[in-house]
Amino acid sequence: MKAERLEAISRAASSDSVLLTDEVSSGVCWHSTQHLEQPVAYDVVLPAGLHLAVGLATLKTSAGRQGEFTLPGMGLTAVYCAEDVQATTRLAAGPNRSCGLMLPTGDTQEDHVQQVIRRLREGPAMRATSSVPAAVLDRLCAPLDPWFQGHARAMALEARSLELMAVVWTWLNGEAAPVEPPSRHILHAHRARELLETQLAAPPSLARLARQVGVNVRTLTDVFRSQFGMSIASYVTRRRLQIARDHLLEGLSVSAAAHRVGYAPAHFSNAFQRQFGIRPQAFVRAMPTGACEMPDGANDA
Repeated sequence: MKAERLEAISRAASSDSVLLTDEVSSGVCWHSTQHLEQPVAYDVVLPAGLHLAVGLATLKTSAGRQGEFTLPGMGLTAVYCAEDVQATTRLAAGPNRSCGLMLPTGDTQEDHVQQVIRRLREGPAMRATSSVPAAVLDRLCAPLDPWFQGHARAMALEARSLELMAVVWTWLNGEAAPVEPPSRHILHAHRARELLETQLAAPPSLARLARQVGVNVRTLTDVFRSQFGMSIASYVTRRRLQIARDHLLEGLSVSAAAHRVGYAPAHFSNAFQRQFGIRPQAFVRAMPTGACEMPDGANDA
């Protein structure tokens, strides 16, 4: 599978999509981030082979006889195509993050890959699930830590692709630990996240956010943590600092980046270090040496 095929799919999905692709031993590993102001619908050709992906998005994909699947905000998909297949996807507006592995026909001799393909051949060739823990999906969708360089980066990518394969294996073989059925309030958690994304510099109180969503505070905090693997406060802190980091990469000063996301400079420096393990001033000094991205890890307690 050539990375150019992935880039064509990304362009069809959205002109402001950011797609990173890397060759791994089994195929191509990719990571994509985007923010859509409006829903989009697009047609693409899925190349023959095995397609695995995890995403924090709301979408629906159909591909004729192959079947169709829907993700209600986050989930895991697996598709096997014996030949190139025309597919149509409808992607909801809002922030979307995803990563995946594309293994072309002819490069799928590994036993675990063949077993996944056999599972897909036994039932629908296109499948999706939202039962994977949110923390697992969030970790897989996070950018690769730029601390890994050269051969170490290649090893980390192989590890990421193997973890994705392990998640698919666990799902298709029914080996996952029992989980409670999705709450009827799951949509409230995603609505709360959407509202927070528009108010990160001055987030609403829990009481106000709960009123906006239409549930009580206890229900909202519980379902938000179950869906996204962290508290609402941790989510807001994490996203504000991620955005501030992006502003630093764009050339803003530390104080300007802090104000953009609603932080006083002194508090911002401490929070940035807790999130990324480095002071923002040191991060800015390190940028000319090739540091172009910081990890998304955070203290989610």
